[in-house]
Amino acid sequence: MAKLYGFKFDREIADQQWRLLIAHSFSSPIEPVTEKPPTFFLYSEENISASLCELLPVMESDLACQIGAIICHNNEAFTQAALDLAFQYQRGQLLNLADVCLIASIKNEVAFLNQLKNYFNDTEEELLHTAIAFLQNSLSGLKTAEHLYIHRNTLSYRLNKLQQLKKLNIHDFDDAAFLRFWYFYARNN
Repeated sequence: MAKLYGFKFDREIADQQWRLLIAHSFSSPIEPVTEKPPTFFLYSEENISASLCELLPVMESDLACQIGAIICHNNEAFTQAALDLAFQYQRGQLLNLADVCLIASIKNEVAFLNQLKNYFNDTEEELLHTAIAFLQNSLSGLKTAEHLYIHRNTLSYRLNKLQQLKKLNIHDFDDAAFLRFWYFYARNN
């Protein structure tokens, strides 16, 4: 599954300059998705997180600006708010959504935390219950199905449905960490 990476710059960057830098930095095809500058998103079929961690200082130098960067699963308002926090508190580093949520909790960013709490409001409770059980059973389909008294095909169906609805891949560490943080925060607030 493709990953979405979001970037925010402290100044306006030309779309062409951004595309050239990305094309030069990565050998595999990456699809830039332009939002409104100074924010850009790009998709990659490969996990380029390690490369990006090394490249961010070089990119900041080449573009003569500071960059905030996150790994996300969509480019909706919540993701934009997460990118703003990443830029505010951790420029020059690649963060996942769970990292940003933790920072928001530590810094008491109430507006963001309220968005987080409501993030899954439009998602069926059964899907969330299944996903949390899957995490609590160490990503074991067999253990989770037994725990929930459901067939393994039902488990797969529910996890796939959550992935389709929220672009959230529970088998991916970053997405699983985000879901787990959301679960604990929403349950306790």
